[in-house]
Amino acid sequence: MQRKRRPGPTRCRADTKAFWDRAVPADRFQLVRPSYKESKPAPQAGSYTLAFPHPADPSLPQGDGWGRVIVDTGGNVFFSGQLADGTAIAQTAK
Repeated sequence: MQRKRRPGPTRCRADTKAFWDRAVPADRFQLVRPSYKESKPAPQAGSYTLAFPHPADPSLPQGDGWGRVIVDTGGNVFFSGQLADGTAIAQTAK
């Protein structure tokens, strides 16, 4: 049994050059974060624990890293932890 072919294009092909020509320059691009209030706290609020398992490559530090992420009710994110080689890491996103 042979399938009948529909008329018209069968594939969607994007013109990537035209897309990038219309792209917004990085210096004019801004992410807008929703604002959370006490009456409507961030749904992600809480404390999270991360584990960074050691890689299989023996030339890299062996051991596991760890981290802790805290998201407050205002949607702010705080991260701190330690890599396998003992390097402390931290980042904040407000």
